[in-house]
Amino acid sequence: MKKVAEAQSKQTANTKHQTPNTNQTGANTTTPKLSNLSTDGKAWFIHPIALFNFVSLDLIDVESFLTKYESEHKNFKANEKDVVSDFNQKSKDSLRGIIKRINLFYKEHEEFKPNIYYVSYMLATARWEATWGRDFFCALEERSGSLGKAYFNKYDPVLASNESLKKRAKNNGNTEEGDGYKYRGRGLVHLTWKNNYKKASDYFGIDFVDQPDKAAELDYAVPIMIWGMMKGIFTGGKLPRYIYKSHIDYKAARAVINKNDSADNIAFFARQFESILRATSNLTEEF
Repeated sequence: MKKVAEAQSKQTANTKHQTPNTNQTGANTTTPKLSNLSTDGKAWFIHPIALFNFVSLDLIDVESFLTKYESEHKNFKANEKDVVSDFNQKSKDSLRGIIKRINLFYKEHEEFKPNIYYVSYMLATARWEATWGRDFFCALEERSGSLGKAYFNKYDPVLASNESLKKRAKNNGNTEEGDGYKYRGRGLVHLTWKNNYKKASDYFGIDFVDQPDKAAELDYAVPIMIWGMMKGIFTGGKLPRYIYKSHIDYKAARAVINKNDSADNIAFFARQFESILRATSNLTEEF
C-alpha cells in the first residue's frame, strides 16, 4: 500500500512539472491517459474487502470480516420462518473482540494450526450457543430465565432430581451442593462442570475453579473455545476427528459440544462462515 501511494505521489509531482508547449504547431492538448486506467479508459475499482488480501498482516482482517458478516447476518436463520434480529452495536463489538482474539491466539500458540474449516465451525458454534435475545456472540453465563437457580439443579450432586443425574454431576467433578450453579455454562461454548473448569485452569494458568466468572470474559472465552474444541475437552470429541483432509463433516462435529443437538443448524452456519472467511481471511485449507 505504501509503495502504491509513493508511486502515485511521484506521478503527480512529475505531471505538475510538465508544462505543455502551446507555441508549438500541432501540440497535443489532450489530457494524458493515467496509468491506473484500463486500455478502454475506464478506472479500475477494487472492493475494500478484496483489497485486504494485498495489505493485511492478520489471519482474519477484522473490519472486512465484520462488514461481510453484517451483510449476511439476516441469513443466519434457524429455519425458513426464523426472523433474525438486527445486528446491534453490542453484538458487533462482541464479534470484533472475538475475531481479534482469534488472531491473537493463533499468533501466540504455534501448537494450534489455523484452518478455515476449524475456525468456521468454531464461529458457527459461538453464533449458536452465545445468542441471548437480541444479542449475538455474548460470552456470558448460561441463563435460566424465570426458572432461576433451580434450573441448574440437574448439574448438582445433591439437588438433582434423581440418582442418575447426581452421579453424573459427581463424575464431572461437581461434589458439593451448589456446584451445579457455580459451574454452569459460561463463555462462547458454555464451559460446564468443575472438572472442565479445572482442566482450563491447569492449561491456561488461571484459577477458573475459584473464579468461574472469568470463563465468561472474552480474553479467556476465545482461548477456551479453540483449545477445548481442538483437544476434546468438553465431551471427549475433538474437531480433527470430524474435520480433516477430504472430510469436512460440519454436522457430525456437533459431538464436540453437545451430541447432535441442533447439528443441522450449526452446520449451515459453519458453511456461511466459511464463505465469509474465504473473502476476508488468510486462513488455509491445509491441516
